[in-house]
Amino acid sequence: SWRYEQNEWAYIYSAHYENVADDYLFLPTILAEKGKTYRLTFKYITSDYTKVTEDFDVVAATAANTESVEESIVKYENISSAQGAAWREAIVDYTSDKDKSINLAFHIYSRQGMGKVGITDILIR
Repeated sequence: SWRYEQNEWAYIYSAHYENVADDYLFLPTILAEKGKTYRLTFKYITSDYTKVTEDFDVVAATAANTESVEESIVKYENISSAQGAAWREAIVDYTSDKDKSINLAFHIYSRQGMGKVGITDILIR
């Protein structure tokens, strides 16, 4: 599962060596306005093992639980840091289709035996 690592100032998902990853890191609720675009910025890092790739996406949900996930906004698939682990910046835009409460979330769904994903510097504007 996701955990906050104070020494890395990041949320880390790791140790899915025996299981397929399938976990969510929900962000606080925002009151979205119809037609307004919200920008999520963050940095991510993956393991620097040579044969490891990670898969995660940013999703939108109407509450902070898996049953409320409405859509995947953007997917990050087969992400590798084989040449060395480094933080990468990402920008995700989300436009609400109506006035509603929304929770953006990071969903990791990597295959069994992969390494880790780190998320930091999360900002919604």
